[in-house]
Order: sequence, then C-alpha cells, then structure tokens
Amino acid sequence: MATQSRWHDVVTALVALCRAQPGYRAPDATGDVAGDVLVFDGPEYVTTADPAGVFLVVGWGGTTDDPESPGEVSQSAGPHAPTRPRDESGLVRCRAVAQTGQSGVGAPSAARAAALGVLEDVAELVRGNPTLGLSPVDPQRFLMRARFVAGSPLQYQRSGVVCEWSFEIRYETSL
Repeated sequence: MATQSRWHDVVTALVALCRAQPGYRAPDATGDVAGDVLVFDGPEYVTTADPAGVFLVVGWGGTTDDPESPGEVSQSAGPHAPTRPRDESGLVRCRAVAQTGQSGVGAPSAARAAALGVLEDVAELVRGNPTLGLSPVDPQRFLMRARFVAGSPLQYQRSGVVCEWSFEIRYETSL
C-alpha cells in the first residue's frame, strides 16, 4: 500500500530526536533529572498535572478549552510518470513553554530566555538533521527536508510568569 502521508512520521521522528538530546527527556522517562526539558508528543502534556518548569510540545494542538490543528498537509502530483508519484508539504506546530513560578523583577526575562533556549535548540537540531533521520519513500526521488520557521511569543502571569513560543517545523518530501 502506498504511503498516504508522512506527517505522522515527521512528528514521531521530531519527538524522538528532541528526547534524545542531552537535557531533554520523555515525561515518563526513568531517572528523571530536575531541570530537564520535558518533550511531549502532542496531547501528552494534558495527561500530566500542570507540568512545571520548561517543556516542549511537538504537534501542539491547543488546549482542551481552545483546540487547534497540530499541523497541516498538502499534496501535489509529482513528475509525470507511470506511477504518478506525489509530493507532500506539511508543517508541525510546536510550543516551547517556560513556567518560572516566580514573579517580580527578572522573572519575565528568565522565562523568555528559557523558552527561547528550547526554540533555539530545536532550530539547531532541525538544521543539523534536515531529514529528521527518515528514509525516502522512493529512493529515486528526493529525501525528506525539514526546516525551522520562527514563531511568536506569548507572556502572561499564572502562578508566576509564563512565556510560550509557538513555532513551526515545515517539511517537504516525496511519497
């Protein structure tokens, strides 16, 4: 059966790559280290009691009260050939969150720096691994190419300063 989309593969690979980085981990990983950045696969973050500290959601789908689409996919016919291969473009929405639990002078700056640090780590990871470790569906055509697209920050107060950076990972691949 032909591959219908690589969006699932991209999200799964991105989660695995992020969790494999030093200082990052799955929320249920044994040997929890204080200060590690938790990496959630989409709605996993809602199954954890208000994750404190710094975390990353890959495949951000909004909140229970305000759901959003975690990504987008579009396809087009590839070069004309007997098998009519397709090309796919897509994006995965992500969110880096830093909750300091602090208020007052310096707390907003600390939260911004922590959230931006996660965003920068993911951007560097994708730049260094543009295929995300995925193999091409059709070796005669092009490989997966992923790239980081800058996002937008949000700051607010909730039991301390919180800074969230929403950003996207865009990709192109052949099917």
